[in-house]
Amino acid sequence: MSSVIVVDASVVVEALTPSNHTTLARRALEEAASKAALIAPHGVFQAEVLNGFRRALIRGAVKTLTPLLEALEKIPIRLVTVDKLLIRLTAELVAVTHHPAPDLVYVALAYLTHATLYTLDSGQASVARRVLGENRVLLLLREEQG
Repeated sequence: MSSVIVVDASVVVEALTPSNHTTLARRALEEAASKAALIAPHGVFQAEVLNGFRRALIRGAVKTLTPLLEALEKIPIRLVTVDKLLIRLTAELVAVTHHPAPDLVYVALAYLTHATLYTLDSGQASVARRVLGENRVLLLLREEQG
């Protein structure tokens, strides 16, 4: 594993919102933070996390977002500017894979920083493995089929 880990928003949302996998996601996030610097793409990360919090609010898993936002602020994730190079690499990945751009920003960031990607998104993990290699992608949980 590298000394830098790109954390997909899915991991943080799962760790902070009540679900069947919250404890496992929290442990994985805590372990990652203890052994590496955590990074995520600025703007994309916050929007995706807030969207995940919105889903938890809608399904009744939480009553307010304030505790989630406070918990989010305590996670030591450094937000990395989405610059021209990151956008260009993301665009190239979109053109080749046809995968959604928000997922690919994380993959491109991991590529550029020689980081490992932590995610709960099996589709993102599949594309990331082709770009980064098997050993630089950690799919924390398999998404439930249903």
